[in-house]
Amino acid sequence: MQPATSSRPGLLTVFSHAKTYEYLAYNLWSLPAGILYFVLTITGLALGIGLAVLFIGLPILGSAFAFARKLTTVEARIAAKLLDLPYEQPLDAPLAQGGMLKQLLAQLANPAAWTGVTYVFIKFVYGIFAFTVTISFVAVALGLLFSPLIYHVLTINDLWGHASQVSWTYILLGERMTLMEEAWLNSAIGLPMLFIALHLSNAIARFQALLAISFGR
Repeated sequence: MQPATSSRPGLLTVFSHAKTYEYLAYNLWSLPAGILYFVLTITGLALGIGLAVLFIGLPILGSAFAFARKLTTVEARIAAKLLDLPYEQPLDAPLAQGGMLKQLLAQLANPAAWTGVTYVFIKFVYGIFAFTVTISFVAVALGLLFSPLIYHVLTINDLWGHASQVSWTYILLGERMTLMEEAWLNSAIGLPMLFIALHLSNAIARFQALLAISFGR
């Protein structure tokens, strides 16, 4: 399904496109969200199963499945808005007639219940991956890009203004450079690296969003 108007960042507009930073925030939010969803769902399932013999666990277990499903639809709605895609929330299955046990069995027989729990597990794992990769690449790229500024802020000019004895430029290139020269070289490397990092972040966020929409249908 294609969006009515494409707002996807282009190859050369990744720095100036607002969606780039929405995708970035989405990736960073995925870690705390994934952990929160996982902890709450697992706690409900564990309590429900552990107390099932006392029957008080049955409504807890049913609520845990319903909670996971609700989280999935909320995530799907957020993802659809992020990608500018239409999204229609699926209709909830009607409650089965009978006691708690019969209602729980009917709920467990509904594939949507298991879809929600599965998504919570996937969100937890993918959230760790998305956060780690995004923050690592972007942080390294920004650190390189702003190396000259960092050099001045740390006021190390008097201490390390001479040729560096052990540096990556000397080891790899055989060239002795001052730290300021290295800082500008790092900055030149950081700009294309940030370009790549933002495109990688966009791809990770889009896949994560499409995954949420597919589970939320």
